[in-house]
Amino acid sequence: MGLCTAPQSVCWCALLRKKEVDFETVSIDVLKGEHKHPDFLNHLDQFLSFKLGIIYTLYESRAIIRYYAEKYKSQGTNLLGKTIEERGLVEQWLEVEAHNFHPPSYNMVLHILFASVSGFPSDPKIIQESEEKLGKVLDIYEERLSKSKYLAGDFFSLVDLSHLPLTQYLVANMGKEYMIRDRKHVSAWWDDISNRPSWKRMLLRHKKTTNGWMYTCEQPHPPSTPILNSSIQLLECYIIRSKEPEAGVCRSDLNPSVLTLRSHNMVVKVYGPLYAAPKRVLVCLVEKEVHFETVPIDLLKGENKHPDFLKLQPFGTVPLIQDGDYTLYESRAIMRYYAEKYKSQGTDLLGKTIEERGLVEQWLEVEAHNFQPPIYNLVVHILFAPVLGFPSDPKILQESEEKLGKVLDIYEEQLSKSKYLAGDFFSLADISHLPFTHFLVANMGKEYMIKDRKHVSAWWDDISNRPSWKRVLQFGDPF
Repeated sequence: MGLCTAPQSVCWCALLRKKEVDFETVSIDVLKGEHKHPDFLNHLDQFLSFKLGIIYTLYESRAIIRYYAEKYKSQGTNLLGKTIEERGLVEQWLEVEAHNFHPPSYNMVLHILFASVSGFPSDPKIIQESEEKLGKVLDIYEERLSKSKYLAGDFFSLVDLSHLPLTQYLVANMGKEYMIRDRKHVSAWWDDISNRPSWKRMLLRHKKTTNGWMYTCEQPHPPSTPILNSSIQLLECYIIRSKEPEAGVCRSDLNPSVLTLRSHNMVVKVYGPLYAAPKRVLVCLVEKEVHFETVPIDLLKGENKHPDFLKLQPFGTVPLIQDGDYTLYESRAIMRYYAEKYKSQGTDLLGKTIEERGLVEQWLEVEAHNFQPPIYNLVVHILFAPVLGFPSDPKILQESEEKLGKVLDIYEEQLSKSKYLAGDFFSLADISHLPFTHFLVANMGKEYMIKDRKHVSAWWDDISNRPSWKRVLQFGDPF
């Protein structure tokens, strides 16, 4: 179910073609509010397993493409890589696409193509700022693609597929093709992935659906009727149908800045400050009983922008891990990598079936794109504004708390049906919420947002009392 021409819908349709999976589309008209209809909203509560012979429901585009790439791994094109290390890089670049490429691209598409249709004025400042941000991302892509044919390596993957829809708008509809063409290696990469048979078939399909407007330049202005039928909302709002091990125990004779657990002999180095996103990785490593040590990176001193660090992490963000000669960044990608690499060791954080794994991926995406943005704004404007020297914005605080409240209301409903977000098992989805929810409860005077919701409160009490989280809290708290 979804928008026939929405980027996310087109993305997973292209994947299904790649995996040679039969499917049909069910159009959801967002401009008419069909995605807010009770019948549609009820679908989002149907997290049921094929094992029960009942419909399995999944949403969030990147969770959907991960699910089908895994379920049909041996069928069609292998989109996940052949090794765990290659899979780790796929996950890393999917996170880069989601958090670095997608936001500025989305803003440009929204304000250049869809502002008039959606009934709001295009903002030249947003367009300019977004183009500048996207240009910087594409510069990093240019460097990366000078070393490998595709973003995750010399193999086509979910990462490349995930870039197709919005880049198509950029090149074909917005007069911004120079952003691709002026970068030699990015241009060659685009020519390669956009000429794959699966993508060409999708373009042909949607050209017929939209009278040649969406993803083509055959008409100077979009026709009125097909827009309503095809819709242009770029939100992820569609559906595809179709005894716990103990956490590793740290040696008490060690300094708390180095946790040593039962595992292999190689020590994983985790670069970053000992708060926020790096803590996701640390908890995962403790749960998986993996040796690690931390390498502090002082963000306030700009150590993340030092040339030596940028050689490892071109975006200058943390955390980053080095595992022997293997380097990986983006916290959720790192967690996925270690949860998969040591699946049979420590706590199983991915679920026991592909369907459970799909729900873990779904809720990781919900956390990243629905929970994280408003809680991040609250943390920045309440805790970090005085430290960073900028005034806290009351409007942003109010809007962010309202948005977070709506997300937590959905969590309350989900957690009334299962002990944890992805089901009755602790997973990466729960781990990913720990660092910023801890800020909310322990440092910001916003604990009522958790405690006033019965099932959310019980969930938080459970996950925040796990030995792994208590151990990671020993690293200290900046506030």
